[in-house]
Amino acid sequence: MLTFYDLLRERYRNLDESEIIIKQINEKLDEAIDIVNPEILYALYYILNTDPCYYWNDSIRKNTLLNLEKLNINNPHKIVINNDILKHFFIGYNSYIELSKVIQDLSPINYSDVIKNRMYRIPTYVSIVEGCLTNLLRVIILILDETTEKNLSVQKKLKPICDSLISNGFEEVVKHIDIDIRNAINHGGILFKEDGKRIEFNYTNGGKVLSKELSDYEFDKLIDNVFDTASGLLFAICQFLNSNIELINIDKYENNYVSSNLLCMELSIPSIICKCINESIDNSQLNVHIYIKNTDKSFILQSSLLIAVQVFKRYPNYERYMISFDNERMLTSWARFKRNDLDDILNQKIKMEDVVDKLTKSNEIMIWDSSEENLDLEEIKYYRYPTYKCETFFIKNVKDASLEDRKRLKAHLFIGDTDKREDILSMINQSIEWLKKVKNIASPKLKIKHGDMEAESIYINVYRHDSRKNKELLNNNENFVCFIDYNKNSKTTLDHGGLPVKIWNKYYHEKIKNIQIAWRTNDYILTNIGRNDPCPCGSGKKYKKCCLL
Repeated sequence: MLTFYDLLRERYRNLDESEIIIKQINEKLDEAIDIVNPEILYALYYILNTDPCYYWNDSIRKNTLLNLEKLNINNPHKIVINNDILKHFFIGYNSYIELSKVIQDLSPINYSDVIKNRMYRIPTYVSIVEGCLTNLLRVIILILDETTEKNLSVQKKLKPICDSLISNGFEEVVKHIDIDIRNAINHGGILFKEDGKRIEFNYTNGGKVLSKELSDYEFDKLIDNVFDTASGLLFAICQFLNSNIELINIDKYENNYVSSNLLCMELSIPSIICKCINESIDNSQLNVHIYIKNTDKSFILQSSLLIAVQVFKRYPNYERYMISFDNERMLTSWARFKRNDLDDILNQKIKMEDVVDKLTKSNEIMIWDSSEENLDLEEIKYYRYPTYKCETFFIKNVKDASLEDRKRLKAHLFIGDTDKREDILSMINQSIEWLKKVKNIASPKLKIKHGDMEAESIYINVYRHDSRKNKELLNNNENFVCFIDYNKNSKTTLDHGGLPVKIWNKYYHEKIKNIQIAWRTNDYILTNIGRNDPCPCGSGKKYKKCCLL
């Protein structure tokens, strides 16, 4: 039966990714291979071509692969890669993919050592050891369990897992795992010294409190070592599965965690990556989430149909099959296929081209144009909008809401217990003046107005206090004061403040020059203002010569 990759290659002759991966493996490793199975193709590609994965520990890879192959040879017909083994493999593998992105994104950031310790070093180390390595090591333990009378499967915690592996010849794979540091982190035994440049790890052993101390550089090296361990271990397991694919014994047609992850791997190639498969709430639709490199509309449409057919063959009992596509430069796109059409394709009652034609004429497809704007994607990834704080108020949660022809920003303003109308309006005006000058950055997916120019629209949620709760824009939320809609040309581009009409109509509305205010209560609305009275906006002018205009 043709795989998804085979079907793609039939239609797009330049897709020779399998051959490229085989060539890479044979160039970098001592062991030559002739074929890469579709279940393993993308995993091997990712390790070979992704920073920091390609720094794998080759000694661990070789030792693990050699021991696994010996187990299989010395125990014929005993090893079965079952649901339990694959469940731990996929948990470890999926964790590994996400951790590689965390390391890519956060390791270069030049924060203070204290912030970097808390935000990156400590959680990353624990996640590698517990979320990734522990599950991949469990794969080895469960394979070992099938070859011995000892009940190794009961070993689920890291320390006994490591001890069992050492006693069975897998000591190489655990040599960089520091369980004491893991325990210190999990039990809160962390002490920062020299402004975070040194870290003391306190842990208990034999009833005694002990400690280890690492510099930030040494801790970074430890993180690298355990990740390289995970890379070498994952590489070895993938090689073993690739050479012994017949050992996998699961029900592929039952849609569960293991079978759906296996299908994700079968559908993934370097240029088209299946990230997740899940059901709709009512179980009538199967959703397939794809990352795609080629954003050509025709290619996406053709690929969506090929993917839908492959998924339908595996799980044929859904009414609809939604294939969604993501790319850094494109809004999420999708195509939805009906079961009858996919069934007709497989039974050769209808051609694929006819289904594509039918789909393009329906409302079951949305494929966006990708952005071709020349942008600094690194600046976009790492840009942080500023905050502002003074004695009387502070501004945070600044976000962009710009359109192609209008720069728009939104933010939260916290004014404390101030209750005078004039003081509240003064804080609002000061906030608008500060927000006008805030730089916004480009969107990688949509063309928007961006840069250092003055913002033309500003939307502010005004609250009393910054608490974890009480941010709802509702009349019964006493922490909420008002919503501000500022527009340089006095014309808003936001209907009803972006809220449901029923909520918007319960506010008390007022316009002061080019600022529309929606107050939660009528406590601050001035109803009896004379034409010659001082303007309530605080300008010092008469009302008739200021906001009345």
